[in-house]
Amino acid sequence: MLFFEYLRLSPSYGLAKRDVKGLLDPECTLPSYFSEVQSTYALLGDVHRVLFRLWWRQRGIKAFGMAVPKGGEPAQRAAGVANPVLSFEGDRFRWHDVYRGLRVLTFRVARPDWELWRIGAMSEVGYDTTRDKRERIRLDPRGPREVSGPEEVEAREIVTKATIRALQRAEARAENAARGHFPCDDQVDHSLFNYRMLRKRKQALHRWEKSEMDRLLASQLATDNRANE
Repeated sequence: MLFFEYLRLSPSYGLAKRDVKGLLDPECTLPSYFSEVQSTYALLGDVHRVLFRLWWRQRGIKAFGMAVPKGGEPAQRAAGVANPVLSFEGDRFRWHDVYRGLRVLTFRVARPDWELWRIGAMSEVGYDTTRDKRERIRLDPRGPREVSGPEEVEAREIVTKATIRALQRAEARAENAARGHFPCDDQVDHSLFNYRMLRKRKQALHRWEKSEMDRLLASQLATDNRANE
């Protein structure tokens, strides 16, 4: 699920989709690793117009050959898949780090105009770096722009720096996912994250998912009604 959501937020994976559909601007600047992204897209397909469970059954489980790993546990080999193409990297799945990175990236997409300390406060980034947990200030992400004093100034600076680092790792993780490497936060010369554009894409995705879930529910209810007649 985390890999799937990171793919949805990857700019280069979005470019690969446009390339397949013949919509890619010829003058668009492509990352140096775009051929890897194209290979990943050929393997995993569109992730923006499909529900996760269906995608996993049709694409994911064949590509990874594994059941979805749980937090802190090694992934388990799926039955009936002999030669997986991709693999989850590392001996143990770093669920907490990967999930926290997705949170900060998702909040950044949802609030592209927010100051970074607000994004960090919303996603609870940076609080473990403060001097003393008993003295730390819990920032209100929806609080006023004005600060209450020097302690809040310091807290905002700490959370801003932590948020920048978290976003850099999360962006790299999304782009490495597009290359077929996950979870991997090695820095790459990745495409620019246009958060306003990503927000529009995310909003369209939410509308589609709601419509699709409503359609599936209506179909299931109709099937149940026919079975009960």
